[in-house]
Amino acid sequence: MANYLIDVTGRPLSKGTDSIRDTFDGGAAAADLYYTCFLYNRNPNPDEQISIYGKLPADFSLDLNSSWDAPFDSTFGDLSGGAGAALGALAGNAAIGQQLGSVTGKATGVTRAVIGSAKTWTGNTDIDITLPIKIQAYDDTTKEIMEPMKRILKAVTPHLNKAGILIPPGPSIINFDTSTFGAGNEKEWASAMLAGFGKKAFYVQIGTWFKMFPAIIEGVSVQFDGLVEDGTGHPMFMEATFKVKSYLTPTKYDIDNWINIR
Repeated sequence: MANYLIDVTGRPLSKGTDSIRDTFDGGAAAADLYYTCFLYNRNPNPDEQISIYGKLPADFSLDLNSSWDAPFDSTFGDLSGGAGAALGALAGNAAIGQQLGSVTGKATGVTRAVIGSAKTWTGNTDIDITLPIKIQAYDDTTKEIMEPMKRILKAVTPHLNKAGILIPPGPSIINFDTSTFGAGNEKEWASAMLAGFGKKAFYVQIGTWFKMFPAIIEGVSVQFDGLVEDGTGHPMFMEATFKVKSYLTPTKYDIDNWINIR
């Protein structure tokens, strides 16, 4: 079992690019990259910097859903009620017409309209990823377990400023250049997001085929096996499970940009 946590100075960047593949020259190291995941940020505050390198779990998934609603169902769906009300209105008694239409609809079985089932798109969910990472201490439990554990937990806790305001542990819309709205194309949007969220949001890379930005850490769970180091009492092993989510609703451009096909 390997130590999968690395210092922020060791995050997978080289040659002035974001390509983690640049750090591997080929051979076994390049093959290992296929089975690894990276989670890191570029926060200038050393206390909020975090960089995780770990082996991919045996099974994992990318979850993305599209939400739809049927707003016309109550308006156009009940033909019997609507028809009855119309007949009742002509007869001068809408209530009786409504009841008549309901009885007629039940008797004939003609009660619904297909147009009432039409759906309208209400939005998309974010991409959710669960990344479990195992960390084993070999030489120094303080540096390999205790200090990394603090950084991991800080990734989901707010910062308190001098005014007593809680600052969220990640990007904020106030960091985004609002002048971008209404202008430019998708690439310019991506550039603006990098400039606005680059110091706060997280980068997530899975193998060589997936890299997502901007991302947030929605939750983290740290589990221990009960073994402690003699003398310090520090844990010698922990498994951190990160719940990672895309910060913004993914678009078609994001899917093309995040998934690399060679």
